[in-house]
Amino acid sequence: MGRMVTTAKEQLLTAEEFAQLPDDPPDWRMELACGRVEMTPPPGGRHRGVTITLGAALDAFVARENLGRVVSNTGFVLHRGPDIVRAPDVAVVTGGSELPSGYVEGAPALAVEVVSPSDGPARLLPKVAEYLAAGCQRVWLVYPAQRRVVVHYEDGRTDTLEAGSTLTSDHAGFAAGGFELPVARLF
Repeated sequence: MGRMVTTAKEQLLTAEEFAQLPDDPPDWRMELACGRVEMTPPPGGRHRGVTITLGAALDAFVARENLGRVVSNTGFVLHRGPDIVRAPDVAVVTGGSELPSGYVEGAPALAVEVVSPSDGPARLLPKVAEYLAAGCQRVWLVYPAQRRVVVHYEDGRTDTLEAGSTLTSDHAGFAAGGFELPVARLF
């Protein structure tokens, strides 16, 4: 489960102040949740393997169709006042604009979170809501232990895809058809 860390006197941080924090402790993942630093331990091998497989499949399709860029663990400023900065495991940014050297303002078109054993609904569902409220078209929660993917749509619908199913362009919100990734290939 994530660990919340705040500065003295509960002073809330802005995205710019958050970007200046040192990477401490090493390999821990830091996000900004309503101005407070949230830290989670580094992911395990299965988590990273799923992330790489997903990122590679999405990147190949997005590049071929010229839909935008695929990034990993990139900070997105989802809200200001108090600031929320989330870094999905994999994200698709649509359009042809160059990515900034700092955080991306606004939500990605697709955010993918690979669920760790310590992640529960109390941590995940608010993150999904933050992505969608910021304009994300789709959010995928990938559950390696259960071998399934839950797709959250901007209109509130969800689809649960088990190992025998295939993720498609519609699940990703892609304008171009033809993306297909068997869920079983992730695990």
